[in-house]
Amino acid sequence: MKYNMLKGGQLRLSVRVLLSLLALVILATGCQSRRKVKKTVKGKKSLVYQINTTGATDQDGFLYTSTLVDALGDEVDYNTVIDSFELTSLSVGLVPNAGNTAQNFRIQSIQASTQGGTKYEMVDLSKIPAALPLSSVGSSIINALLFAEGLEGLNNTIRTELVGRNPTSLAPRAIQFRLRGTNLPAGSRASVTLTLDMELTMEYTTCMSVPEFLFSDLPSCK
Repeated sequence: MKYNMLKGGQLRLSVRVLLSLLALVILATGCQSRRKVKKTVKGKKSLVYQINTTGATDQDGFLYTSTLVDALGDEVDYNTVIDSFELTSLSVGLVPNAGNTAQNFRIQSIQASTQGGTKYEMVDLSKIPAALPLSSVGSSIINALLFAEGLEGLNNTIRTELVGRNPTSLAPRAIQFRLRGTNLPAGSRASVTLTLDMELTMEYTTCMSVPEFLFSDLPSCK
């Protein structure tokens, strides 16, 4: 008899707990407010050069600040304000194409700039071999000699264009990458694919409906 009474008491207690939890769920879903929430998204972007020349190479590639945001994918809330944007890494890839007869390439410049803005040399030319192999070996050499100062200068340019703005109202500001060099041996054909591979991170603030009693410390959306 005592066992049955105890069992019945436990059942009533369980029901009360369930009802209390249900009441909390109803309260949480019913009392919501719009609060500012910070989010971080990451993505990748590549700029591809198709080089096919028997002489000097002087080739430009362009990235637009708006396409950098688009590269972050569907996670981006476009009804938001960008808090920070960082090009966290830059690497170079070199892949010979069919018909390539050049063994090496003499890099004269890899620069990044905006129209009318500062030009940033992205690689330490003083340490680049005069004859850079057109292969993964050449890629490794370039990547070991990339300028941290060039990357930071490029980041400052990107931040100026993006931070504090809404992604839908960005001006189509172009970032120009310029590659200059010559084939070795002279007269040979350089047929290669050169890529500039970038990793990106963006932080932004967006408005979300959240349970008011759980997130009252977050700034409210006006």
